[in-house]
Amino acid sequence: MSNIIEMENSFNCLFLEDYSVIPIPIYKDKDNEKFVILLDQKIYVNKFTVALLNEYICKKKQVDNSKLWKVDVKKKEIKDKNVTTEEDIVQKLYGKEMEPEELFEGYFKDENFIVSNIHIIAIFSTTACPSQQGVLQVPLKSVEDILKSVLEDFTSRTSETHTSRSDTYISQFDCYDMPLKDRDLSKIAAIIKRNVINNLRVDSSRSNAKTDFNILVRGEAPGIGKTRLGNELFHNIETNGESLFENITGFKRFEYIYLDFGNSIKLDERDYSLDNDKIICLRILYKYFIMRKYNLSFEVFRDRVLPHIKILNIPAVFASIRKNLLLKDAERLFIFLHIDEFQLIFKWDEGRDDKLFKYIINNFAPEYMHGNSSHFTFVQEFFSGTAREAAVREKEASKLTLESIKCPTLSMKSMIQIVDFYAEKYGAEKINGEYMWKLCSKFLHIIQDTGGLPRALQYMLALCFEELNTEGEFFRKISEQDFGNISRLTANKLQSLYGIYNTIRASNKIAWELLYHCVMEKLVAPGIVPMKLGEKLNVNFTLYWQDWELFVAFYEAFINNLFFEREEKSERFPCSNITSLHDNKPIKWEEGNDLVVNGKGTPFGDSFVARKILHDPENFNALMITQDKWDYNGKSFTKLEVIKECIKNLKSLVKKSESIINYHDPCCITIIVTTRNCNFDYGQLPEDVLVIDKTNFEKYFGRIFSSRAAFFLAKDINPNFSELAKIKNIVPDVGEADKIAEKRPYYNLDDFLDKHQGIKRQKLDEANIKLDFFPFDL
Repeated sequence: MSNIIEMENSFNCLFLEDYSVIPIPIYKDKDNEKFVILLDQKIYVNKFTVALLNEYICKKKQVDNSKLWKVDVKKKEIKDKNVTTEEDIVQKLYGKEMEPEELFEGYFKDENFIVSNIHIIAIFSTTACPSQQGVLQVPLKSVEDILKSVLEDFTSRTSETHTSRSDTYISQFDCYDMPLKDRDLSKIAAIIKRNVINNLRVDSSRSNAKTDFNILVRGEAPGIGKTRLGNELFHNIETNGESLFENITGFKRFEYIYLDFGNSIKLDERDYSLDNDKIICLRILYKYFIMRKYNLSFEVFRDRVLPHIKILNIPAVFASIRKNLLLKDAERLFIFLHIDEFQLIFKWDEGRDDKLFKYIINNFAPEYMHGNSSHFTFVQEFFSGTAREAAVREKEASKLTLESIKCPTLSMKSMIQIVDFYAEKYGAEKINGEYMWKLCSKFLHIIQDTGGLPRALQYMLALCFEELNTEGEFFRKISEQDFGNISRLTANKLQSLYGIYNTIRASNKIAWELLYHCVMEKLVAPGIVPMKLGEKLNVNFTLYWQDWELFVAFYEAFINNLFFEREEKSERFPCSNITSLHDNKPIKWEEGNDLVVNGKGTPFGDSFVARKILHDPENFNALMITQDKWDYNGKSFTKLEVIKECIKNLKSLVKKSESIINYHDPCCITIIVTTRNCNFDYGQLPEDVLVIDKTNFEKYFGRIFSSRAAFFLAKDINPNFSELAKIKNIVPDVGEADKIAEKRPYYNLDDFLDKHQGIKRQKLDEANIKLDFFPFDL
């Protein structure tokens, strides 16, 4: 206990130039002697002079000299009274100058001070960096003066030297160089256009209603492309500015300012001493003028600007940007201000009365959307991050509308264009002007599996082009690639970056909403379905009709959260006693907790489950019977075949009329799932029959579950990918099967007919044969 140092008191010293505060703690040792520690030196209070404190402050702030004033006021009072000079300290705060030769304790002896007050004010004219010390400093008057002073001993970066392709292939892939391929941003662009139109109303009718102006907000899980969306939005606006703002007073320039609060311009304790507008000013200046041009961290930049912080204000900062762009006074500037990781602003704001986020949406944003400052500099704000609920809470208090926007995914066409971008870089093989990689169905599969999420696509392509194929040989050796491994590694990468599984485990709601949206791994939790359904979705897995039956059964079990029991023994339903394949125990299927797959050759559905019927006292149980029909030859599924399946099930059930089910009149709902096409109107079917065919396959199974059937099961015949025998059986006069493969790729129907002139368009139409030419017809 003898080594414990007790703090006796603490005094707060405020630097008037930047409003930052440092504590001056007074300690007491075991002998009750008071002391301070300055620059690692222990100084007893009876020898602690004002001069020693002054020396400490000058070294800390890198200045030659300063004056110290004794006060006892709230920090807010200093701001409210606009104290800026020595005279203000004396007249407004009743401050007393502290003489260098006097002891520090002489100014604070026998007085009771409020611990949270400011007790000392330090004032000095300028701050000098090491190279400027001893040089007379000239007072700065403008933003340009500040930037010149800050950058006095810095030179701009030299352009980086890129290794040519002839030297190495490694430099060809840059994940951050993934080209922008526009998502459908039309709805978001319409919101921005409406903001601009409302801004341009004449002064007499200038709109300032909350509903007239929208701040864009996207708060969502990480990895879905929110950051990239901001860049794409600006690119879309800048590129289509003339058409977007047609018949509206146009903008001379468009500028994108990206404030990343999670990386380069983080908020920290130093910012607590600054006003909100100064916090934003510092970050806009740094991102626009400094970050990409100079090897200067934000922290160093801020330290150099702080002595002149009073000069900074938002209008002055935007005026410096306009000046840099050589804009005339009447020329309009559009600024897209992207504030990323905005959830960190909420976190930093905790316990702080003067909230930064509220300042941005209630002061800064309105001024540059419909205030006087917005006449010639219009600022559209876009918040992206993961704090959706926090943003929603601020909606009511906001002076503008916080418009929650959706983050559109990349279309398949856009993703193929992105891959083509890299195919060109690597000199991929072409046939008739098209890249041959598009005939690799497994590569197309895993592209599709990214779900159109830019970050997932980025990491998957990084694996293909950079990590697993370091010499640029991916396209050259595309037939040798292990796409199942690439898919697994992409999933692992996303998991390591975003902790998706932990997030899902922590929330049942998220688990059901997001499961298998992007990452493909363990789809089924232990105890629900005792196998990995993901194995059936592996790109290296070939799906046959036997697997198709199990696939449908596994899916039904999964979405109904049921245990799965498979029967392959002699007993087949309908019968009263069905036992489990695994332990010979009876399956209590009638309780509705198990989905049962029937044995082969059963004159009944391929799988079934008992379900309760609500609001029907007569028939309170029903059998949901699933019948799976494989497409062997491309023939359409007829209404007569559907009716026969229903009759077969009912007959089988009536023959086994034991007390199998708790109702008098058998109630069966037959669900036929087929990869064939149906040639009848669904409305002609009885109400207890449902048909899932290739026209509504994806709607029923969902995007991920149906992705494995997209090429071979649920789509029309594709001459680029479908089995040769199947094409030969379905398409009339197509000729020899090997000729079909030989003449690939087929870009469209005209190209197909031109390469197989024996086939007539009229015959295809008469036979109602439709051909698909994905991905060449996107």
